[in-house]
Amino acid sequence: MGIVTYHFGEERGSLAKSDYLGALATAVVATLVAVGVLGVVEGRPAEATVPGKNGKIAFQSDRGGSYDIYTMNRNGEKIEKLTTNRAPDEDPAFSPDGERIAFMSDRSDDSDIYTMNIKGRKLVRLTTNTTKFDRDPSFSPDGKKILFRSDRHGSSDIYMMTIKGRKLVPLTTDPAVDTDASFSPDGKKIVFSSNRNGKDYDIYKMNANGTRVVPLTNNRDIDEDPAFSPDGKRIVFRSNRDGNSDIYTMNADRGKRTRVVRLTTNPADDEDPAFSPDGKRIAFESDRDGDSDVYKMSVKGRKLVQLTTDPATTFGADWAVR
Repeated sequence: MGIVTYHFGEERGSLAKSDYLGALATAVVATLVAVGVLGVVEGRPAEATVPGKNGKIAFQSDRGGSYDIYTMNRNGEKIEKLTTNRAPDEDPAFSPDGERIAFMSDRSDDSDIYTMNIKGRKLVRLTTNTTKFDRDPSFSPDGKKILFRSDRHGSSDIYMMTIKGRKLVPLTTDPAVDTDASFSPDGKKIVFSSNRNGKDYDIYKMNANGTRVVPLTNNRDIDEDPAFSPDGKRIVFRSNRDGNSDIYTMNADRGKRTRVVRLTTNPADDEDPAFSPDGKRIAFESDRDGDSDVYKMSVKGRKLVQLTTDPATTFGADWAVR
């Protein structure tokens, strides 16, 4: 597995969104409608990573017939199924203390945000947005707020609410598609992807209140699925700027010379990266073995370990602290 380092001010370089759109569309009707109307193609955003010791990994899989939420140990063992709903349950994200999981579910006939404990109990529905979709939740570092994206006002925008589903605030109002949002470790910044540049998707950063939106990449190919490292200094994302969907990192400070490092070079699609709480590993999804599974590697793209081996579709990994 090679590492390619780039140094430049502006990246020029397009990545089709998720290869799972067809499969998801049959299960998530509301999402399919959104895709047709808005041009939204599903991604699986990485979540905010809280510094600490590496705990369990949450992911979604259709190994039981429909998409449900699972957890496993950091080495891929002791897989537990947390949801058993016939409707799709997707986009798992751990709370900072590792005790709760936010996720999207279609169980009420529309895509809404829910939380549950790490045993799959004490389910709480946070949004009740009829006919529209709410998805891709991510906790704030203090555990008091949740980011998510919604098309409730026509376009796909980033919203923030309390962990009880109250005090809903739109953070972006651009007519373009804004998605894949997650907080920085100090809670002061939010990174997300958007096609507001009129081309393909790029990585953007803004203040936690939605002000001062600045682009971090300017690439003719799609850059998406961004997430901060636990120390807040780096951002991991996926891109096909070199002709294939691979995992990259870059510095989080736009004021510095942009340093983009390519971590994977496999001809298969590598997507959905997430830092481990100790900042030494990156979990991601890849179809390099013929089906979609979760892998982990070092932050330098080495020591690759396959964590799941089920022939079903598996992705959306998020790492908890312990």
